[in-house]
Amino acid sequence: MDPCPKSKVDLSQSALNSEEQAQLEALISKYSDVFSVDDHDYGRTDLVKHTIRTGDAQPIRQRAYRTSPHIRAEIDRQVQQLLSHDVIEESCSHWASPVVLVKKRDGSYRFCIDFRKLNAVTVKDSYPLPWASDTLDSLAGARWFSTMDLSSGYWQVELDPNDSEKTAFNTGSALYQFKVMPMGLTNAPPTFQRLMELVLRGLHWKVCLVYLDDVLVFSLTFSEHLNSLEEVFSRFRSAGLKLKVNKCYFAHSEVSYLGHVVSSQGLLPDEKNLDKVRSWPTPRTVAEVRAFVGLCSYYRRFVRNFAVVAAPLHALTQKGAVFNWSSECEEAFRSLKQALTSPPVVAHPIFTLPFLLYADASHDCVGSVLAQMQDGKECVIAYASHALTPSEKKWSTYDRELWAVVRSTFQTFLVRGTF
Repeated sequence: MDPCPKSKVDLSQSALNSEEQAQLEALISKYSDVFSVDDHDYGRTDLVKHTIRTGDAQPIRQRAYRTSPHIRAEIDRQVQQLLSHDVIEESCSHWASPVVLVKKRDGSYRFCIDFRKLNAVTVKDSYPLPWASDTLDSLAGARWFSTMDLSSGYWQVELDPNDSEKTAFNTGSALYQFKVMPMGLTNAPPTFQRLMELVLRGLHWKVCLVYLDDVLVFSLTFSEHLNSLEEVFSRFRSAGLKLKVNKCYFAHSEVSYLGHVVSSQGLLPDEKNLDKVRSWPTPRTVAEVRAFVGLCSYYRRFVRNFAVVAAPLHALTQKGAVFNWSSECEEAFRSLKQALTSPPVVAHPIFTLPFLLYADASHDCVGSVLAQMQDGKECVIAYASHALTPSEKKWSTYDRELWAVVRSTFQTFLVRGTF
């Protein structure tokens, strides 16, 4: 195995000249121990331990789900692999959750545990996850971007030995428990975010952004970018964390992060998610409508009057509504697809400059546009819209237009500056 990851890092798409590439490769070589050498080279940090507080709840014991011989063989194969890499151990626990294999697009299976009953009796951790929108609104002025992903990040967090027995799972032929934090636990995300905030304290929001195991480093100049990368690498080394080399993209002018394409120009929806929107079949159930609207809603800042366009689809998801795919629903479905086929680039907000807020109201909806003059050009920062309730529709035009300002959802921008 090659202990140096620089040969595995794809720099072909980065905007580097030969000297810059040599500097970046030297930095990666200097911190080669921060990169996993293979898919089973997990880091292990001692900064936090995951605990599972269940109060006075009695142990929950579930039988294994019935499976085919083929699936049982795959479960056994993956269990042996997890044992060999010190992820799990044999168990004599009074707790037991069933195994679930989830088929991936490539035909392989993801090993999962159905922890729903354990989660139901677990005391919830209120540590916050950052808003994705706040994270993406912190990139004004940056021209160099790198994204990093930890190698099986959750498994790099130790599980409190006193709570390991609660993660026991039943394969149908044996009982095992985790030694590290598994996916599927209700408090795993807050534990991991707490870890990352601790590791990158003082750097988060200034030179990097962190959402669970997804890290984005941003800088104005290449020299600053190298310094920021070294600081992040150094923090990971001290914490005992490792990165997955084939999921790291260094020194690009644009990168994909949190479902968006990030560049110095602004934000665009990630093309992979737009492909999902374009290829989405006509919904046949309320659940399918809700899933489609949910995906589109993640990108509503790119769609003017989103609430108006999506109104017929929202109506189908209301309690007590009869599912009737009308011509209005079909038109709304196609209009949302069209709006996200070629969405506009929205600019990064510059909080030291004044903002422009445009608001308008119709009988059914209020809408607004947040913009800003940047380099002599008016740039859209985001669109917002809100469907009116029956009582709000009775208001005067004046009141509805004022309501458009109130419901613009841009308070986090406007309280920081002038508009």
